[in-house]
Parts: sequence; C-alpha cells; structure tokens
Amino acid sequence: MELEDIHSLFQNKVKSDTNQTVFLLSPIRKQLVEQVGTAIRFHLRRLLNPVPLTATNTESTKFPQKITDYSICRSRVHRLVQLVAGCDDRDSAVADGSISSVFNLALQYIYSYFDFSSNKILSPESTLAKSPSIDAIENYGLTSNAGITKTSSHHVFPAQFDARPVVHSVMKFQNVLATGKACKFIVDLLDWPGVLEAINDVGGWAPVEKLSVLLSKHQLDKICPEYAHFQILSNMHLFLETLKLSMTYIEETINTAEITLRTIWDNFKCGSKQKAWLKRYPFVVVIRDAILESKVVFPVLESPKDYN
Repeated sequence: MELEDIHSLFQNKVKSDTNQTVFLLSPIRKQLVEQVGTAIRFHLRRLLNPVPLTATNTESTKFPQKITDYSICRSRVHRLVQLVAGCDDRDSAVADGSISSVFNLALQYIYSYFDFSSNKILSPESTLAKSPSIDAIENYGLTSNAGITKTSSHHVFPAQFDARPVVHSVMKFQNVLATGKACKFIVDLLDWPGVLEAINDVGGWAPVEKLSVLLSKHQLDKICPEYAHFQILSNMHLFLETLKLSMTYIEETINTAEITLRTIWDNFKCGSKQKAWLKRYPFVVVIRDAILESKVVFPVLESPKDYN
C-alpha cells in the first residue's frame, strides 16, 4: 500500500497534508536517500582517494593469493596531490589519504553558510558576501564590554563578568573562519594541476551531479539532513566558478576572523599561565577553551614525493 501511495504522489503530485506526510516520512524514501548519500560518498572516494590497502597478506607462502588490481576504478588524483596535516594536528583522514573525507567536511561548512532555502543551484548571487553569517564579523565581538576598563597594559573586568556573549562570538567567528578555509580547500584542490583532468579521465562529475539533483528534486534532503549538503554538487562547474569569483572576499573574511579571534585571545590574556590572573578571572579559561576547542583545521595540499 505504501508503494502505491508514493507512486500516486509522484504521478498526481497531490499536495494535501496527509499525502505530504506519507510522501516525506515514508521508510522507503528514507532508504532511498541513504542509498543516494552512500552512492555519492562512493563516487567521491572513487574520484579523489587511492585504492585502500588490502588486508590480505601478499607475502604468505602457505596461502598464496593473487590480489586484484582495482586502480583502474580510481582516478589519478592521489598521485597528483596529497594531504599534509599541520604540525600540531593529528587527522585520521590525512593518515589514510582520504581526500574525500576532508572534501565532504568542507561541503558541510559551505552548505550551512550559504542560503539554500530556495532550493536553487548555487549561483554568484548567493556568495559569501550575502550570507547572514558574515555579519558575525561586523556585529559580534566583545559584546559584554559594559564595565570593562583598560589600563596601559591590560583590560580590567568586573567581578561578575558574563563571558557567554564572548563565547557566542567566538563560535560565530570560528564558523566563519572554518567556512572560509573550506572554500579555499576546495578551490585549491580542484585547481591543482591535473586534478580536473584526472577526474574527467574516469567519467567526471556526472554520476555525482545526477545523484545530487535527486536530493532536491524529490525533497530527500528533508528526510536525512545529514546528506543535504550534497545538493551543492548538482552543478560542479557552477559551484567551482562561484567559489573562484568569491575568493578575494573569502580571503578577506579569513583574515578578519583570524584578527578578531586573536584580539579576543589577547584582550582576555587567554595564553596567560599566571595563577593570580586565572584565579581572579576564572571565565578566561572558559573563553580560552572555546577558542581552542572550536578551531577547525583543514589539511595543507602538496605534491606526493613518490610521484615527483
């Protein structure tokens, strides 16, 4: 009966509340969106990642096995570029060479930042400059300045200083910063010499784009929001061109967010180890932890040494 109801909705496009409930909450539709999301992840791995290492012991003489070469199913991207973690960063995606995992994370930040309420494809009119989140840089900061005075060397805070607005501002700035870095990561990756050619050699973005269109066309993103960000991939050429057009603004945004976070860090002396300061202003630890724990680091890209 459920299949008949869904088929009727597709055929007749009935808009009643009851039918819409069946249409959106159907377990079959949930299975469909999970399959679409899984298929997109598969294609991203195929296009961006190396073939996973086999668990079979190829050196065994007792049980000799011939290992099938699946490299023909993957692109050459991993031979052109690799991920490198920062000096203080430990990233399992970097260790595994999983470019698709970082690519997926970047998409999630970009999707949450842009306005997709119209269900339209990403266009230059919906760039970072028009995102509400960018207001965080202009309208948020040390919003609890009431009662703060400044001596020649440092700020003096009231005894009952409320750090919550500052923490809220930190989270805003970190989100802006992470989104800017996400945009830069994707542009740097897809602009890397030979990357787009390598992707085209194994079929290009067409399978990903076709699957992405299904999410918005059949409102599947409303069933499983964790896959909603894949809608961005419905037109890869337009998506990449939009980011490129926005790069000057994105770089300015990154710079402004970094300066603002550094200002908050310095104003509250978050790096201080002086027990007297931390005892007098215990909220400093809260602000410091908020800055450090909400920080998002994207790996650096470089040419693999083995393929130079």
